[in-house]
Amino acid sequence: MFRASCFMLKRLFVAIPFPPPFVRAFASYEKRHLVRGVRWIPGKNWHIVVYFLGEVDKESVPDIRARLREAIADQSPFSLEFQKIDFGPPNAPPRMVWAYFSSRSEYRRLVEAISHVLKPFVRRVSRKEMIPHVTLARFKEDSRPKRLKLDQPIVEERMFRVSTCELMESELTSTGSRYTVLDNYAL
Repeated sequence: MFRASCFMLKRLFVAIPFPPPFVRAFASYEKRHLVRGVRWIPGKNWHIVVYFLGEVDKESVPDIRARLREAIADQSPFSLEFQKIDFGPPNAPPRMVWAYFSSRSEYRRLVEAISHVLKPFVRRVSRKEMIPHVTLARFKEDSRPKRLKLDQPIVEERMFRVSTCELMESELTSTGSRYTVLDNYAL
């Protein structure tokens, strides 16, 4: 017999919101790279994933919020620097276009702190290194479209200050993912 909560799952992740100047710069970049077989992600969905929980029981959300608040309270604001736009993920067949950012020790500390407190809620722990990036596009096929050539965008300010994280819910729909911010946390 199934518990009622088995049907009450939420797909959650922790993310750094993406600042408007970068959204504008990358939206302009997208317009110059419209190629068949490439599905560009809407700018309102751009974020840097810090930790992906996956599907968790809805009843766990209050505990997750409390543990996140504890873990993030000990973190200080820091900056991330834009590095490049390239194919992702690294060391695998390209399936996406990523905007890569520097991986600073402060970012790694944030990932480790969040990972430590949220592991009890995760069904499948990822062993991959969390590379700070924004997924700008996905390929409809399994491989990179031959006509897609990536140049680098013009970004006036290459750094941005990370001072908040968000607990987000991801709902998969026929038109793509829909994200809802469940909570904000100041660093």
